[in-house]
Amino acid sequence: MNQPHRSTQRRAAAASPLLLLLVLGASACTDRADPFSPTAAPGISTAAGGRPKGTPTRGLIAFSHSVSGNQEIYTVAEDGSGLRRLTYNVEPDDSPSWSPDARKLAYVSQRGGRREIHVMNADGSGGKQLSKLAPAITAVTDVAWSPDGRRIAFAARAEGEDYRDVYVMSASGSSVTRLTTADGDDLQPTWSPDGERIAFASAGGVPGDPFEVYMMNPDGSNVARETDCAFNCWHPDWSPDGARLAYNELYSIRIKNLATSYVADFAEMAGGPAWSPDGVRLVYTRVDDFGILMTISADATGADTLVSFPNSWAAWDADWGR
Repeated sequence: MNQPHRSTQRRAAAASPLLLLLVLGASACTDRADPFSPTAAPGISTAAGGRPKGTPTRGLIAFSHSVSGNQEIYTVAEDGSGLRRLTYNVEPDDSPSWSPDARKLAYVSQRGGRREIHVMNADGSGGKQLSKLAPAITAVTDVAWSPDGRRIAFAARAEGEDYRDVYVMSASGSSVTRLTTADGDDLQPTWSPDGERIAFASAGGVPGDPFEVYMMNPDGSNVARETDCAFNCWHPDWSPDGARLAYNELYSIRIKNLATSYVADFAEMAGGPAWSPDGVRLVYTRVDDFGILMTISADATGADTLVSFPNSWAAWDADWGR
């Protein structure tokens, strides 16, 4: 299924509620009470593994959530306990990505009207701006920290261009390098566990064709297509063992075995999958009710509500830390 990256002509990216939910994103603050009163779901039981209720065995899940139309960043434990809002800003914060040691979160903030990459501690303290991209590079989304902690990949648009591309920079915010140049949007980079490949979603450039998932080397070379979709395929996320790739085909999650190329239908009405650090579960957004974040066993059993926002919507951008 490996095919050349398509770049015949520019076209607008296909519209989708999933892509439109990547709302633009501000900075960190101290913990405060959340006036939107989300409902956590402590004491979750799981069908796989027989873990006792209320005993989380993995790290925190970071995600963004729309507060009065403005994205903010939260964390929550695997069992739905300890829900905590980390950012309080008048401009959006989104696209959280854990550092490999789960001590920090990189994210996109629109503080001052310019979307830049920021970093904060896991508790929301110590926030600071990393990148200085604007005005030459704008519309930043989809932050992804490399497994060795030295680099951060992201999607953005160069000044004067119509589409976003995948970039990479050092974890200090320097040495910004553009990796893709093909026509159409290139979005949602995710690193392989060994750091040797980056998977991403691309509109490709052929009118009428859907987004597909591609892979490339961290320097942008050796681009190969991994999916052949009837509908838009995006939001890839690599399993911790490097053997599988989860992604969305429209409103369904698929999991591809990279050794055999077998693609399994995994979950319906689900978006933005992200693996747990041990590869046993995934977290996702239920797309028929955007206020609900779910977890599910990697064998497609034991789906549980993690956290629900009954009076608002758009729990998104989930990333599962160690």
